[in-house]
Amino acid sequence: MNTQQLMSRIARFCADRRGLVLTGFALMTAALAIPFLVGAPDEMASDEPEGPIFEARDAIDTRFDGGVVDYDFIVESPSGNLLDREGLTAVSERLEHLRSDPEIGPVLASESDDQLGTRAGAVTIADRVVDALGQSPEQAGDDAWQEAASQIVDL
Repeated sequence: MNTQQLMSRIARFCADRRGLVLTGFALMTAALAIPFLVGAPDEMASDEPEGPIFEARDAIDTRFDGGVVDYDFIVESPSGNLLDREGLTAVSERLEHLRSDPEIGPVLASESDDQLGTRAGAVTIADRVVDALGQSPEQAGDDAWQEAASQIVDL
């Protein structure tokens, strides 16, 4: 039996039993509508969600308050945790690449405060974590990286 014959048989079946077919479609539609009718949410979505990521964001906002112009980016780490050694090293390397670029590097703000021992300008959280390590980044273990990142964002 070819496709055309099969379609012809199905069409005849539906035409001969159109009341049954229409009733079947009505029942399926009603069954699919039930979750939308009884499962309506009884709470409104929050404009300010909760969780560790948002708490870290708020902590950063309060700790680094001042004359700062910030630009937000969504960054995803291959390991799934941007605050581990691998993620922070990748961010730091990419910023260093920007700083050394002959066109972009000279226009990036680059200042340091020797009294406070901090940098200003194009700075990432990776730079702050490296500053907080207290030792060379190459010698620091994964636990030291995690501890320094926790100190920075109060996780």
